[in-house]
Parts: sequence; C-alpha cells; structure tokens
Amino acid sequence: MRIIYFMYRLILLCIVTYTWAYVYVSDSVGQEQGTSSFDDEGVVEQEANDKDLITYVLKNDILFNWDTFLGLGLLTKNKTTLSFSLDTPYVLIDFETIATVMPPTIKDGVVFVSDSFIAIVERELLDSSTTRKTNTAIDSSYYEQFRISTIIIDPGHGGKDSGAVGIFSPEGTTQSPTVQEKNVVLKSALLVGDLLKEAFPAIKIVYTRDSDVFLSLEARANVANGVLESLPKDEATLFISIHANGSLKKNANGMEVWTLPPDYARSNLVDVELDEKSLAYGIINTIRDQEISIESQQLAEYVLADMYESLGGIIRNRGIKQEKWYVVRNARMPAILIELGFVTNKSEATLLNDNDVLTKLANGIARGISNYIELFQAEAQ
Repeated sequence: MRIIYFMYRLILLCIVTYTWAYVYVSDSVGQEQGTSSFDDEGVVEQEANDKDLITYVLKNDILFNWDTFLGLGLLTKNKTTLSFSLDTPYVLIDFETIATVMPPTIKDGVVFVSDSFIAIVERELLDSSTTRKTNTAIDSSYYEQFRISTIIIDPGHGGKDSGAVGIFSPEGTTQSPTVQEKNVVLKSALLVGDLLKEAFPAIKIVYTRDSDVFLSLEARANVANGVLESLPKDEATLFISIHANGSLKKNANGMEVWTLPPDYARSNLVDVELDEKSLAYGIINTIRDQEISIESQQLAEYVLADMYESLGGIIRNRGIKQEKWYVVRNARMPAILIELGFVTNKSEATLLNDNDVLTKLANGIARGISNYIELFQAEAQ
C-alpha cells in the first residue's frame, strides 16, 4: 500500500510527542498500569519482543496503518488511536498520553512487540471499561478520511498591475502587440482549474481572482489561509500561484517553479490549542514547517516535470528555485509559485500568446498536481 497523505501529519505529532517525552518523562510515568517500568537510572527494563503485531491486530479487528520507510505505526479502534515508532520506548495514546514500552522491532517485514505493548493495546483499544478523554480534535475517522479537499489557484497580478510586459512584432508585420503577464496567467489559471474540476469533481477549486482585477499580496495569502481555516481537520488544501517571468535581458528564457528556501522558518502553523510560549508549540510549529516544505518541494517537482513534458521541451526547464516570495511564505499549506516562461523574450512571448501553448502548459500543471494528489490522497480502501 502506498504511503498516504495523512501519515505526514502522524509523523508531525509522533515526533513532537516523542521529543516532549524524552525531555519530560519521569519515573512516575513508567509506573502507569500496563507499561514497562523504569530502573533506577530511568531506563526501560528489558523484556522480549515476541508478539507478532500484524497477527494480533487482524485477530482483534484493529485498523493498522504503517509507514515502512519511516517505521511509524498507528492503531485505531473505537475512536481511540495509539501511535508508535520502531526503536522508540514510548507509545502515544490519542496524541495526548505517554506510556513506556519495550521499543518495537521489525524482522523479515513483521513488526514484533512486547507483552507490555499488547497490554496497553488491550486496555486502550479493546477494554470497553477504560475511561477515556474524548479527543475532539482527532479520532479514527480523521485517518480514514484525510484528503485534499481544496486547491487554491492564484493568477498573479491583475487590474492596474500588469506584471511583466513583452512587446514584439510578428515577422512580416509592423504591428507591435503587447503580451501582459496578468492576461497570460489568468488564462492559464482558469484552464488549470477546469482540468482539475474534471479530474477531481469532489475537490473544490478556489481562485484568488477569476477576472482582471487587482488583488494585493496580503489579500491573496488571506484568501488561502481563510480557506484552510474553514476546513475540517480531516481536509487539506494546496496553493498554486501562477506567473510569467520578465527580465531586462531579452534572451532570458525558460520555465521554473519556486518554493521557499529550506532555512526560512514560517510561524503560526500550529493547528491545535497550545500556549504559543510553550515548548510544545515551538516544536510543533517547526516540524509543521518542515512538513510543508517537504510537501511543497514534492509538488514542485511533479508540476515542473509535467509542464516541461507537456510542451515537448520547446520552453527550457530552468529547474526548481527557492525564494521568499510573499504569497508562498505566508500561505500556511503546501505552496508553489510557477513561472510559465518569459514574456520579455520574443520567442517565448509568442508561445505564451498562443492559446494552444497555454492549453498544453495548463495540462502539464494539472497533471503534475493530479500526480501529487494521487500519491498522497487518502483513498477509501
């Protein structure tokens, strides 16, 4: 089974809590019923990992999601979740409670756990008498249904802001038509949206603008983040900003896709209720930032590859680049900025002024987004 999109959010929460546990766990935690105990030095006492977890969960009808590459697992039943990681001496109950165990291991593709691990599973997932605090933010349905529900498409510039401008004279004429970035990217954006609607009828397409109007950079980011905030916690969104390039160098040419530099740290990414001054808040924000960066990079790779292929190489591939563009750094979701080509380059301006070429570019962008969604979308099994 492919690694589905929700596992990235599981990684975020698991790593955060494991980090918290490493710093704060005390001897008293180890004395919790059903967990392994600590010795005098705070080390979990050794016990055998001789229980086949796969066989056990199948026998007890427990939903088991597993990320082979990262060694992360999630057990779900009765709206309770238990997450764990290979070689980590903690399990996490509903992403709130820590319990200590002998670190799970894997051999020949089979995950093995200890008696204490099984005891926690029985108490938390199978024992109906166990009193649990209802986790209103996260329950089993979150992992079964997590999906990309909205794609925000942002055609750059508009209205009084024409963006880059190219003026050229077609061969054999004295006419000098003007190619404006705002018009090129709006046409492209609307085509991309139509293609995505056809491919994914259940996904909502939101445009920051769908006509020739001016919209500030702040307003564009606000549209994106407003959509994100309005979504249930089991839904995600992508932000695609579409532009065309310009340069004082008339021979500058090529398409490219931009993401944020890896050393740029976003803020205010935490989507759970925590004190902003707390250590946990800082850790979650940092890892959520890393998560978005990874997803944005993967999205950029898909889109650029398919754009280039869709045109058969007639526009040069300049690669994936990194810059702190306002809309990308302020969108609290996977975000990329696409440059279709240079309107200040005569040959590329001619191409970008051609509806057939724009349609091919739009097909490439939509196909790249589709490939990304298909890889990470949580599909009903």
